[in-house]
Amino acid sequence: MTNAESNKKIIESYFLTMWNKRDTALTDTLVAENYVHHKPDGDVHGRDHIKNVMKIVLAKYPDIQFTLKHILAEGEMVSTYLEGKGTDKETGKITYFKEAFFHRILDGKIVEGWIIFAG
Repeated sequence: MTNAESNKKIIESYFLTMWNKRDTALTDTLVAENYVHHKPDGDVHGRDHIKNVMKIVLAKYPDIQFTLKHILAEGEMVSTYLEGKGTDKETGKITYFKEAFFHRILDGKIVEGWIIFAG
């Protein structure tokens, strides 16, 4: 298996197992402790950021599911386009998500992430 293929598998596990199956224990396995999430309003450091995001998102959309539509890998970088769907716990309204992610992987762990929301 090439490095690019291995990195794709890590990202597939991140979304399809960690998120879709709610296997939050995988966070420690897949995400580096010194993870950096790059955001327009400033970077957020640490794996705990992912854990906090999961708590917030899963509390609001307890049935959220993601479908990977495209995944490309080259070297340390993996680009993913996905679609998601979840029911807002408070309103009962179904919300649809379209997102693009860019992750950098080193030594088998996600070390950096960028996200673009498409709606």
